[in-house]
Amino acid sequence: MNAFRHKMLPLISALLIAVVCLAPAQAFAEGGRATFQKGLDVNDVWASLAGSKTNVNAIRQYQGDAVPDGVEAQLISTDDSEVPIYSWFEDGVIYYWSEDANPYTNADAGREQF
Repeated sequence: MNAFRHKMLPLISALLIAVVCLAPAQAFAEGGRATFQKGLDVNDVWASLAGSKTNVNAIRQYQGDAVPDGVEAQLISTDDSEVPIYSWFEDGVIYYWSEDANPYTNADAGREQF
């Protein structure tokens, strides 16, 4: 599992930087803020969902209004988030979704390695 974590650091770091830095300020949720769990914790969830990093072709923010029906989503937000962040794996893509369109990166995200 550790080798798996170390190979994906640049991808996850870039993804979370893009999520936090590039989303417009007006995209914040009316219902509250969300923060991703620590980087290694998110990595573990994503590794579990995908089974292997070789199964993952992309990581994308889901653009729908809610997690799709019938999807088994995992919680990847901190306990103190005002709204949750969910993630799931489907057809080679890891999706994440939250009511907060611009979730915060965890302060301990520097070691995200997916």
